[in-house]
Amino acid sequence: MTSIEGHLNTLIWAKPAVFQKNTRLFNVSWCGALLLTALVSGCGGGSGGRDPVLGFGNGTEGAPILVAPPGSVNPGGGSIAPDGSVTPGPVTPGPVIPGPVTPGPVIPGPVIPGPVIPGPVVPGPVTPVAPGTACLSAQPDAPTVTATNPTNGNQSVSTSTAGAPGDGKFVEATFSRDMNPTSLNSMSFSLAPTGSAAITPTMVSYSVPTRVATLATPSALLSNTSYTVVIQGSATSSTGVPLGCGVTWTFKTANAPVATLSPVNLGAAASFGAFGGIATITNSGLATLVNGDLGVNAASTKVTGFRDSGGNVYTITTDNNGLVTGLIYTLTAPPGSVAAERVNKVSIDALDAFNNISPGNRPGGLDVSNPAQCPSCGGALGGPDQLAGRTLPPGLYKSATGTYDIGGPGRTSGNLVLDGKNDANAVWIFQTAANTGTLNVGLTGPATPAVPVQVQLINGAQAKNVFWYVPAGAVIGTGSTMTGTMLSQAGITISTTGGSPPTAVVTRLNGRAISLGAGVTMTNTVITLP
Repeated sequence: MTSIEGHLNTLIWAKPAVFQKNTRLFNVSWCGALLLTALVSGCGGGSGGRDPVLGFGNGTEGAPILVAPPGSVNPGGGSIAPDGSVTPGPVTPGPVIPGPVTPGPVIPGPVIPGPVIPGPVVPGPVTPVAPGTACLSAQPDAPTVTATNPTNGNQSVSTSTAGAPGDGKFVEATFSRDMNPTSLNSMSFSLAPTGSAAITPTMVSYSVPTRVATLATPSALLSNTSYTVVIQGSATSSTGVPLGCGVTWTFKTANAPVATLSPVNLGAAASFGAFGGIATITNSGLATLVNGDLGVNAASTKVTGFRDSGGNVYTITTDNNGLVTGLIYTLTAPPGSVAAERVNKVSIDALDAFNNISPGNRPGGLDVSNPAQCPSCGGALGGPDQLAGRTLPPGLYKSATGTYDIGGPGRTSGNLVLDGKNDANAVWIFQTAANTGTLNVGLTGPATPAVPVQVQLINGAQAKNVFWYVPAGAVIGTGSTMTGTMLSQAGITISTTGGSPPTAVVTRLNGRAISLGAGVTMTNTVITLP
C-alpha cells in the first residue's frame, strides 16, 4: 500500500474530531471524504500521472465510459436497462415538405423521318355548268342537257305534279344523245332545297324514245322555297361517253295560295259567249264568230249584225255579218221559244256569279305589286295595276288602284301568263274596285299593234276557270287575245270599227263577255266558249 492509500485509510476510519467555533460544529470525517475525492480526481501513477487502480492508465486506455442511471428514459420514447442498454421507442415520421422543383432544360433529340406512304388520289369535283352551257373538259361527242323542267331560274314552280304518286313532283332533264339508263340514278341525279340535304327520290327513270330522265319526289315540295338540281358528270351516253361536267340548275316554288278557290257557277249563262243584259249586242265586220249562244234581256231589235245556226237573222249588212254557232236569245226569240224564259234565267244566274266574285263576297285578294303578299308576282313592274309581264299562279287577286291594265298606252306589248301548276281545277279571280273598277287590254283602233297583248295559259290552266270582276266595264284592244269570263254591270267593248267594211284584224276572246246592264260591242271578234 502506498503512502497515499495509508493516508486515505486514516482519513476514512479515524474517529471524527469535533471542533467548535462560534458555536458551530464542524465534522472532520466529512472533510476526509472530500479530500479523498480530490485525490482520486487529481492523482495517479504511471506516465500520465494517474494510477490504474483508480481506473485511469497511462493515456493508452479507453476514454471514460458514461453510464446513464438505470431506469432513465430515452428522449425518443425508449428506456435504458440497468445494464445500460437502450431500447428505442417508436418512430413517428413527421410531415414531408417538398422543396421547390426547378425543371431542367429540355434538350430535343434528333428527328428521324419515317417512310412516306402515298395515299390514294381522289380527284376533286368538276364545277357543274348550267343546262346548255359547254363543258370545256368534255369529250367532243359527250352528251349535253338541252332542256329542263322546271326551267332554270323559274321563280314560280308548282310544288307538285298532277298524277305524281303521293302528290310528288317530277323534275326532268332532256339530253342531246341517247343515254345509258343505268348511269342515271339517285346518285347521279339529285334534288335538294338549296343549301340542304338531297331529297331521297321515289324513282329516277329514263325514257329512251324521248331521251328524258325523270326524278320523282315522294311528296310535294315546300312552297316559296329555292331548289337545286344536279346531274353528275359521271352520267354516260349509251356509248359510254360521260357528260364530263356536272349539270346544275335552280328554281323556286310558288308561294302557297291563301286558300283554294271554289269554282264559279255561271248557271244558265255558261252557254253564252256574249250577253248584253237589258241593253244591246252589236257586231261590226265580217270575221266575227261566236262559238256558243248570244242574247239580250231585251227586244230582238237590240241585236244587230248577227245570224245564228237556226237561220235567224238580226240586222245584217254586206259589211256587218257575224255568225253565232248556237242560238240568239231575246225576249221573243228564237221563234217558238217561251218568251223571256231563257234570258231571264241568264240574267239571274249572271248576277249571282257577278256577286259571287266581288270583293265583298270574296275578300283577301292579293296585290300583285306587293312582294310580301305575292313574292312570285313580279313586284311593281309597270305599276300596281299593270298585269302585263307577270306570271301568276292560281289565286284571288285584287287591284291596288281599283283597275287593271294588261298592256295599254304606256306598255304596248307584254303578256299576262297564268300558270296552272299542272292543276286542271286551278282558279283565278281578278277583282277591281266595286262599282268603279275597269279592265283595259292592249290598244284599240284599226291599226294592229306590233306585238298584240295576250293572256296566256300554261301548265294545265284552263280558260273556264278564269274570272274578271269589272263592274265599270272592259275594253279589249284590237288584235289582243283575252282569256276568261268578264262580268260587268257596264259595257264591254272588243276591238273597234275601222272603215267600211271594218279592216281591223281579228281579236280573240277565250271566254265570255257578260254585261248585266249595258251593251256588248265587237268588231271582227272570235269568241270561243271554254
